[in-house]
Amino acid sequence: MYILITLLLLLNSRSEQEREVSFIPSSISETEFYKRIEESAKDEGETKGGDLESTIPKDTMIVSYCTIGFRSGLMCKRLVELGYENVRNSEGVVLFAHEMSKRTNGDEVKSGFVTTNQEGWL
Repeated sequence: MYILITLLLLLNSRSEQEREVSFIPSSISETEFYKRIEESAKDEGETKGGDLESTIPKDTMIVSYCTIGFRSGLMCKRLVELGYENVRNSEGVVLFAHEMSKRTNGDEVKSGFVTTNQEGWL
């Protein structure tokens, strides 16, 4: 018998203002991601002579998302440059909200709001 365990990290590549309006539950921001890497590098450097292995294992499946997929695509490129190989760009939180608003048992499920108010896109 085999048990397959896959680590999954949802990475929100949107601004803090956008995250205040909506986010996918259990996702973390890019800021939080980099903070975890920096803290890990600092801790590892103090205890293992400078080994910069992250507390986020390199084989973790990381799904980056933004509103429509552009900024998360850029983040995916940065993740690959950092050595993460199991990286995916989602199709954006707009599609997630659409999926969450599909009918269930004949009733409409409300998904809340999704902001597209991002400088440069208006």
